[in-house]
This record gives sequence, structure tokens and C-alpha cells, in this order.
Amino acid sequence: MCLDSSGQPFCVQCKPEYQGPNCEQCSDGFYNADSICLPCNCSGNGDPRISPRICHPDMGHCLSCINNTTGPHCERCAEGFTGDALARNCTPTGESLHPNATAQFTTFSTTLLSSLGSSTPNTTTTTVTPLPWNQFNIIVLAVIIIVVIALLAVVGGVYTYREYQNRKLNAPFWTIELKEDNISFSSYHDSIPNADVSGLLEDEVSDLGNGQLALSSPGSLYKV
Repeated sequence: MCLDSSGQPFCVQCKPEYQGPNCEQCSDGFYNADSICLPCNCSGNGDPRISPRICHPDMGHCLSCINNTTGPHCERCAEGFTGDALARNCTPTGESLHPNATAQFTTFSTTLLSSLGSSTPNTTTTTVTPLPWNQFNIIVLAVIIIVVIALLAVVGGVYTYREYQNRKLNAPFWTIELKEDNISFSSYHDSIPNADVSGLLEDEVSDLGNGQLALSSPGSLYKV
């Protein structure tokens, strides 16, 4: 320790981690932790462009991180990157292609989209609107009602047709049964001695109208 021209003491030489007239300040690359200068810890990811002052002199936080890292000591990968920050291999999330291949694929995709856009300028994109659930239920209900009505109509038609056939088959067939006449005109005449039966008999060849009956002789049949 020496004295300056004003008589103030000053240090001729300080330890590497200290600086200042009386070695009371931390050197670049170090920070003050309870009056003790400790090296900055940036996990090897400190930005050399701001060297030698790479961390805050009082708090020790790294001022800038590289290699896609972040944190007070550049100890973790930045957002959108994954890997091991301490090993300095933070890569973009989901990256599986070589950087050159990725760049070529991106360029090809951009070129393809540009060519498609220029070749089909008037093409419109049609989006399919999903059918609302309530409308779908209404359609299903309407179909069920129509099917039920159709079935009822078929059953009613079959029933009506069968009833008609049954009535047609069971309809009575009317016939007239002609029986032999057992009346004896001789006995009838004998029972009435004073009766004139000449007017009761008619000539067999007399003309008869349709539906009239004629008596001829005993035992004859009615003629229709």
C-alpha cells in the first residue's frame, strides 16, 4: 500500500477479482457477494460480445445469454427450445431435420404456395358447415314419422282388401226351389159340388208373360 500526493493511501496491486484504489470493487467477470467477489456464473453461455463485464456486479445475474439459453445464470433453454443448456445444445422444439434441409424445405414450400396462388387466383375455398345437432334430430324425427305413416297405410290397405274379399266370398246366392204340387183338383172339385172349375183352368197354350204362373194339370210344376 502506498500514499498518493494528497496523502491518501492506495493499493499498488489488487488480487485478480478486485479492483479500485483500495481494491474495494469487483473486477469484470466477478460480482460482489457479501463483500466477497465471486466469478460470474453464466453456465458457459455468457455473451462474449459484452466481455469482460458479463454479469451484474452486485447481483451476479448474467447480462446476456447465447446458445438459445435464458435465466439468471443462462442455466435453461429459452422458450421454444429444448435440450441441455449446460451442454449448450438447446435446439428448436420439434426440430428433426438438418438446418440446411429445413431451410430448403421452407424455401420449396414458399415457392410452391406462391405458384399455386398465382395459377389459381380466382379459386374460392368452400368450407363445409357442420349440420347443427337440433336440425339433425328434426330430420331423423321426420323420417321416422314418414316411415310409420307409410307402414300404417300399407297395413290399412291390406286389411281393407282382405275384408272386401271376405265379404265377396260370403255373399249369399239366392235361388228359388220349385217343389212338386201335390194338390188334387179332382178331390177339390168333389169337395165343392156346386163349384164351376171351368174358369180355374186355362189352356196350356195360352200366352203368359214373364214372371206369371200357370196351372195345367194336377202334379204340374210352376213355371217362372
